[in-house]
Amino acid sequence: LGAVLVRADLDRALAAARLGADPWRTAPAVLREVFGVPVEQREGVDEPACSGDELTEGVRSPEAPARLRDRCAASRGGAGDEALAGSRKLLAALVDAYPGAASDERGSLVDRMSALQPLDAPEWTISETRKAFSAEHSSRSVRAEDLDQPRSVVQRDRLLALLEAERPERRTAAAQTLRHWPEPQTGLAVLRAYLRGRTDVLPDPAVDLPARLAAYSGEGCGSRHADAESTAHDASPERVLAWLARLPGDELTGLAPTVVTWWEHGSPAVHEAARVVLHAVPADALAHLLAPRIEAGDLGLLELLSGSPLLRTPALDRAARRLRAQGHEDMADRLVLVDGPLRAPGSAYEDEAVLDAVRTSPRAPAAPAEQTSLSGLIRIARDGAPERIRRALTRIVELGTSASGGGVDPELICLMEELLRHPRTGVRLHAHRVSRTLFDRDTHARLTVFLLADPVPDVVRGAIRMLGRAAWEPALPDLVRLLGHPKPAVRTAARDALVDFGATAVPPLRRAA
Repeated sequence: LGAVLVRADLDRALAAARLGADPWRTAPAVLREVFGVPVEQREGVDEPACSGDELTEGVRSPEAPARLRDRCAASRGGAGDEALAGSRKLLAALVDAYPGAASDERGSLVDRMSALQPLDAPEWTISETRKAFSAEHSSRSVRAEDLDQPRSVVQRDRLLALLEAERPERRTAAAQTLRHWPEPQTGLAVLRAYLRGRTDVLPDPAVDLPARLAAYSGEGCGSRHADAESTAHDASPERVLAWLARLPGDELTGLAPTVVTWWEHGSPAVHEAARVVLHAVPADALAHLLAPRIEAGDLGLLELLSGSPLLRTPALDRAARRLRAQGHEDMADRLVLVDGPLRAPGSAYEDEAVLDAVRTSPRAPAAPAEQTSLSGLIRIARDGAPERIRRALTRIVELGTSASGGGVDPELICLMEELLRHPRTGVRLHAHRVSRTLFDRDTHARLTVFLLADPVPDVVRGAIRMLGRAAWEPALPDLVRLLGHPKPAVRTAARDALVDFGATAVPPLRRAA
């Protein structure tokens, strides 16, 4: 019924077996069932260090088990632990010796069986398996050319050299090992080997490589690096297009001219692969790039834009009319032109700033800034357009520096917290700079933590560096969480900041683990 088997249960079962018709067979059968020893355990195996005959003869006297244990230990080279390799054989020999043992020695035999195999437990051979595994693998000699060594600069240089090896299997093995390494230049080496046809292994994940390269070089656009690799003289167009097909669409805009050239002049396979890649480019961005050539009369490029919704522009309207005039009704019908929006999302703030500037007459003298109270400036900064927010914050800084010695208004801190969540990146950064001027170190550091959740990775990296240089310990849990950020550059910055904290970062890391 699922109850745990204990020694008392075994003793009762053995006592019942002795009262049966054939105790010489029943008692060993009970022991085999309890200790998991099958009848065929001894067939076709080597004899244990102490044979069954010795056990059967030895258990007839009270002193025999101790002598037998010493003899078995000596025959194993002095190891006194009975749970060594071959414990299952020794257990089977003890079970076979049980029927012929003296009645006062049977209990000690069961004790020895329990020591070899605890009751109601899986096979007690973990140490034997570990020793056997260690013995099997300890004979391997470490060689300098082994690819499974721990990561190091020497190992990386060795693997990078193997990417140029003569044997393809060695190149593939090196690329498989390097593809998971986080260093951007390592991923770039694996990518170059793939593009040149040396291996069939891409860095993992390929989507993050342009961002890694941009972060490594300090430049803001990873597509320039991708374009340089794509147009290298020894790069195969088929492999370049296979790699580009794995990149996100916003990384492909800068590569579109090269891909269009391959689509026009490449082989049928290259033509089809280029079409797939260009289909992933944002349609409006591709239309903007192709507009000069379409205006010049290269209407065949409109095939790349067919089927995708396009923002209606005068150039596309003229191109559609020219197609119909030339009798290409089917191609003109495949152009999906939609009206608006004429402004990008989030442009309302820019419109408001322009209207505010128009409403302000340059002839009317501006009201003295000194007449605006702090509460009025806070209201303007909270509800105004980005340009008005900037002017209000500048005036708040002037008021704050002139009123030295006064306490900080809590409403001003609340305003900064709101502006650090503003949808415009420029407003968030300006508010952060103002907070450093107005507030003390701890308040500024606490406000900097808000930028750790910023949607712009570069802003997050800047906040990480500031908190790391300030060694502000309350930010440690947030920095630890950024180790799982989707952008590698942010993860690297968080890791470097935690290293700067030193031993102080260990408790949060342990709690996160």
